[in-house]
Amino acid sequence: MIKQIHITLKFSLLFSFVLILNQSIAQSFSIDNVKPIKTATSNSYVSNQDNILSENAYNLLNQKLDSLEKATTAQVAVVALQSSGEMDAREVSMELFEKWKVGQKESNNGLIVVLVVDRREVFIRTGYGLEGAITDAKSTQIVNRIMAPYFKKGDWDNGMIAAIDEISLLINEEYATEGFAKKEPVTFEDVLPFISGYLILSIVLIILAFIFTTKAHSKYSISQKDDKIRAFNKAAKGWYLLGILFPVMLITIFLWYKLYFKPR
Repeated sequence: MIKQIHITLKFSLLFSFVLILNQSIAQSFSIDNVKPIKTATSNSYVSNQDNILSENAYNLLNQKLDSLEKATTAQVAVVALQSSGEMDAREVSMELFEKWKVGQKESNNGLIVVLVVDRREVFIRTGYGLEGAITDAKSTQIVNRIMAPYFKKGDWDNGMIAAIDEISLLINEEYATEGFAKKEPVTFEDVLPFISGYLILSIVLIILAFIFTTKAHSKYSISQKDDKIRAFNKAAKGWYLLGILFPVMLITIFLWYKLYFKPR
């Protein structure tokens, strides 16, 4: 009986220790503590602070990604972490992509691959300048068909190298055919046609309102005029509202297209 209590107590203490250790790791992780890919003394593309990747793989990946940037200007970052606390790989990729400003500012042609070992997660995030080369479907294929078979065996090196080879191939193909367009700022000339259309439509509606109001005053009796004018005023408000919202909608769609689609 005493022996059983002793074993139970040891198990409880061990379980408590594991819980405390996991909580400590989760609380200690911070995006700010992730080793940056580029520092004052280093110009690498791989963050490998937990030594998930071997030194040979680390050096080879840096060589491949350096050649890729020189050939296409596209910038790809690789992050390998043992743990990311309470954040998943997708959240880590989003935070680091924004913090490190991966890719060229003019064309936003950056990409980041984040591997989190203890979560068994990997996520590929692209800037909009690379979304034509690395679509969501292609990212999923790279993870599931190329990386996963290696990662299931704990072969982080070859899984990451194979993924970067495929990513580089897709980027090179896109760059060879289309290049990476620079982001074009929205100018007044771009919006001018919509403003002109809005003004013309507003003038037409005002003229129509004036014509129908004049007819309403001359054609009917006093009581009929009042009814017709009230009915017309209600309809006119609807037309005025449409005249305001329709051009605004067109301008919004145009700006959205300009900002997110044209630079690809």
